[in-house]
Amino acid sequence: MLIGVDCSHLVEEGRTGTENYLYNLLKNLAVVDMENEYLMYFRTVPSKMFWDDICRRNILWRYTVIDSKVSWMQVGLARATFTDRLDRLLCTWHTLPVIHSPRTKIISVIHDFSCSILRSYPLYASLLLSYRLIGVSDYTYGGIVARVPWRKRSVYRQYEGVDLLKYRKSDSSSIDATRKKYMLDKPFFLSVGTLNPRKNLEKMISAFSLFSEEHEDARVDYVIVGKCAKGYRAIYDFAEKTRFSNRVRFLGCLDDREVVDLYSSALALLFVSKDEGFGLPILEAMACGCTVITSNIASMGEVSGDVAITAIFDDVESITNALRCTVDPDSQNLLTRKKFAGLERVKMFSWKQCAEFLKNIY
Repeated sequence: MLIGVDCSHLVEEGRTGTENYLYNLLKNLAVVDMENEYLMYFRTVPSKMFWDDICRRNILWRYTVIDSKVSWMQVGLARATFTDRLDRLLCTWHTLPVIHSPRTKIISVIHDFSCSILRSYPLYASLLLSYRLIGVSDYTYGGIVARVPWRKRSVYRQYEGVDLLKYRKSDSSSIDATRKKYMLDKPFFLSVGTLNPRKNLEKMISAFSLFSEEHEDARVDYVIVGKCAKGYRAIYDFAEKTRFSNRVRFLGCLDDREVVDLYSSALALLFVSKDEGFGLPILEAMACGCTVITSNIASMGEVSGDVAITAIFDDVESITNALRCTVDPDSQNLLTRKKFAGLERVKMFSWKQCAEFLKNIY
């Protein structure tokens, strides 16, 4: 079969959750699937290094660039399903070409349902028109079935994975270099992910401020890593108005190696979102031996199991209690056990298994 892949939003640097999903999935598909041909559709020519990293020298893989003057998806990619005679098309961005070749069966990966009403129309088109639908967690699977119950037999659940060669505790020299680069000379809590309302940053910053009032002499910082979503720059003003604004550090996008160094040296990952389709930073942090603070709603409890410290996402005092736990001498033995349990739990989540699952449902 000839498998097309929508790589329109796959970038080489500064990848976010959904971009990392496709990046890791493709790297593993190139290894586990030596039978099918793959044709990747990009907006611009990928660098040779990036392409070699994805295709792993699989001779059955190739790419092309769609340069559409109108709509890249609804004209450019739609036309390609006819001209390239695709058997399957993998779409992971919550959208698809509505008009496509009858020969082409579309497989859509659904990450979450947090999009705005306007952006929900392409998502619902994916739910209605895809040949197969994959939810990345039981929570997301349930969301798909609740919206299109008559399609249940075409809906699957397959967890995301974590690259255990990349995400593992850094050595001290690498940690020291990264902390020196970003002038992180104090203990710190860490948040990783795109800055948007769903991440609940206002509540987490408020909880950190309350924690800092109680532990003023401890001089703990709060480090936030990730690019800011459009229309959410007010989060910077919110942080600036807090009493301990000088301890809230927005670092923007970092490369993967630096993020691993921060996971490896943080007091805890603070990931108490309002909603998540999966929550990949939870696995990344656990793989690096980092304590995780998260909520037990949506998919977060599903991913973290009983390894994380849980907090109520809309309760500042509850989040503050979780922060207190990380510095409480009486809790250190418990935290150590959770860290070891986290190192075992991440072994359940494999990108290779994710790729093999996809191959088997073509």
